[in-house]
Parts: sequence; structure tokens; C-alpha cells
Amino acid sequence: MPTSLQRIAEKSALRNEHRFQNLMNELTPDYLAWCWTQLNKKAAPGVDRVTVREYGKNLSENVTDLWARLKRGGYRARLIVRRFIPKAGGKQRPLGLPATEDKVLQTGVAKIPEAIYEADFRECSFGHRPHIGPKDAAKGLCKSLQYGKFNYIVEADIRSFFDSIDHDILLEMLEKRIDDRKFPNLIRKWLKAGILEKDGKITDPVTGTPQGGIVSPILANIYLHYAPDEWSEDVVRSHCRGEVRLVRYADDFVCAFQYQDDAARFYKVLGRRLVKFGLSLAEEKTRMFWFSRFKTKDNKRFDFLGFEYSWGKDRRRRPLVKLRTSRKKYRASLKNFSDWCRKNRHLKMTEFFRRLNAKLRGYYNYYGVIGNFESLSDFFWHATKILFKWLNRRSQRKSYNWKGFNELLKFFRIERPRITEKKKQIQFALFSAGQSA
Repeated sequence: MPTSLQRIAEKSALRNEHRFQNLMNELTPDYLAWCWTQLNKKAAPGVDRVTVREYGKNLSENVTDLWARLKRGGYRARLIVRRFIPKAGGKQRPLGLPATEDKVLQTGVAKIPEAIYEADFRECSFGHRPHIGPKDAAKGLCKSLQYGKFNYIVEADIRSFFDSIDHDILLEMLEKRIDDRKFPNLIRKWLKAGILEKDGKITDPVTGTPQGGIVSPILANIYLHYAPDEWSEDVVRSHCRGEVRLVRYADDFVCAFQYQDDAARFYKVLGRRLVKFGLSLAEEKTRMFWFSRFKTKDNKRFDFLGFEYSWGKDRRRRPLVKLRTSRKKYRASLKNFSDWCRKNRHLKMTEFFRRLNAKLRGYYNYYGVIGNFESLSDFFWHATKILFKWLNRRSQRKSYNWKGFNELLKFFRIERPRITEKKKQIQFALFSAGQSA
């Protein structure tokens, strides 16, 4: 991190009401050149059709020109190319692809509020923050439920959150910590940038921030910091008789309560709170239910961040919160694995298995939590059957029987299922759960 960002972060932590000025002066050519190094070099280009690598061939001249246009007020945000990627259930998720120059500048701008607000974000916030990921949120919630006095869960999801963000409210939020008119105006340009659809039509957004934009995650986190987080931590907690624990990752969040009346009141008021910020709950994904170590037969299972939560028993027959891969994510992962094998079976075997093992390692690294080995083994068994099927379709005749296929897996040392969660991670989760309680 550049020293200028470190100074901003330190001042923000020491003075939580300080409003930062002259932030545009941070966007120097050297700083913008550093921002280019942070970009994904394989990212798809935007409307300018200039890739990140091509932009870097004349990096010094490009960032100097960009800086000069910022200084004289001549910078204009380019159109955002909209593309769609498939989601589970046959739905599609819209993605916005900014031009490469905009990606460089968005990276620089995003790092500044990230440094300012990191000290403000609450313990319940896990999404789009440095060194914190969805697995931390999942394990933190698990340990809180295991060792806390919680009996009721309110599971909530915000409908079309990224498309519903109110631009004026967001900019008002930024002004609470930023006293530099040019800086929010620069962000406004990206919020108001036209969207180029696949059919060539251009739409002008009234609300929302495009998913795929580099500045979008931090803006979304700031919006949710003021909408549910502060309210839940300061107001809701003070009005509850028992323990309360909120865990939020992006627009998905779960709130645990000790008493039913506290949970019911939160469930009733949550929707009205979000309406003040132009948001609404997805009713089909929002519910309140019993989840406790007592009367376990009445417990319901629930999914959060790819894991299924349920109460069970440990080896000593004591109550234990168990995590396993959610059924929805399990099926989606197998389908994606099959599609990948079908599209890549033409590769040389060394390259094919190198990429295959990387995919399996990524799956185990996320889902390899203690207690989930059975699900990992089941995934591996089905994955090998899918692999056997597609490797036998590399040519017009069958290439392998099961004996030869197993020898092939041994030769290329296919990644076997394993638990990747370490004792240090468990101790950290226990500490976090104890701190929140």
C-alpha cells in the first residue's frame, strides 16, 4: 500500500469524525501507475477494446495524460459494456465492463474510501474488505451460534441490491467523511455513465452501480454500513433483551437472537428500515425460524455463503453446529465441473490435469471445513465419474476402462479431498465469536 493511503487509514482510525480534504491530489501519475499493477491482466476489455496489457505498453504516457485531464476537468467516464453471466436456476447476472482507463482510475479512487472506512466498518461486515472473505463470515457465524445463547435466526436478502442503490443517498453518505467536492463528483460520473447493451442500445441509469465496476464493491459496502449495519449494532442491540449477532457479507445477512420477541421485532421493522434507503427485501429469501441447541427436532436448516447450517451431535453426543456444502452449491459445482471437462478435454493431458488440480484445490480450500469431509468425498466421487465420461470422449472410440483410468489419476496425482481448515483459523474464529458475544 502506498504511504499516502497508510496515512489516510491512520488518521481515519484516530479521528472517526474527520472529513478528508484534497483527496484528488492523491491521484498522481505514480499512484495511477501503481493502480495499473493491481489490475487483472486477463480482464475483458471495455468499450475502448484496449486490454490491460496493451494499456501498460505506454503506461507512463497514458497515466500522465489521464492525470492531466483530471487536473483540468477534462476527464469523461466512458460507456459501460453490459454482459450477462449464468446463475443457478437458469437466471443471469448482469456485469458491467468499464474501459481500461476507467479501471485504472476506479482502482485509485476505490483505495481511498477503502482506507478511510476500514476503521468505521463494524465487526458484522465481512464483504469486500481486505484480508476478510466469505469463509471468515461463515465460520464466524458458526462459532457464534455454537457458543452463544441464540435460539432464533432472521435470514434476509436484499432484492436487486446493486441495481437499487440511490445515487443521491450514496453521495450524501460519502460526504460524511469526505470534504472534497471534486471527489464525489468523480464517483457520480461513473454512477451516471451510460450502459451499452448487447443490441447496441444505450441506457442511462437512474439508480444502482454496475456489478463488475472496480469501485462498486466499496461503494456498496459503505451504503450497507449506514443502512443495516449501524442501525443493527447501535439501535437494535440496545433495544433487545438478550444477545444479538449480525453477520453480513455484501447484501446477504443473517441475524441471530436469544429471544423470540427480539427476533420478531427485528423481522417486522427491517423492511421499513431498508425502504428509507430505497431498498427492499426479497420476501422469498427472508424468514424467521427456530435454530437452537434445545429442541433440535424443531430446528430448520439454512444456507449462508455456500454452506448449510444444522444442529447435530459431536462424538461425545454434545450439541454441535455442523457445516456442509449447501445442496444448491453442490449441484452447481458439479454442473460447472462437467461443463469445464467438456470444453477442455482437447488439451494435452499434462495441461488438462494441471488446470483440473487447480480447480479441485480451490474447491477444497473453500469447502474444506471441519465436519465437511463426507460432502467433499461425495463431490470427488461424482467428479471422477464425470471426468471418466469426458476423457472417453476425446476421440471416436473409448480410451479408458476403470483400471486404466485409476492408473491415470495416480500418475497425474489428482487432488484428493481433504480438510484445509487449520487450527489457527479455528482459534481465530473462536476469538471473534467471543469478542462479538
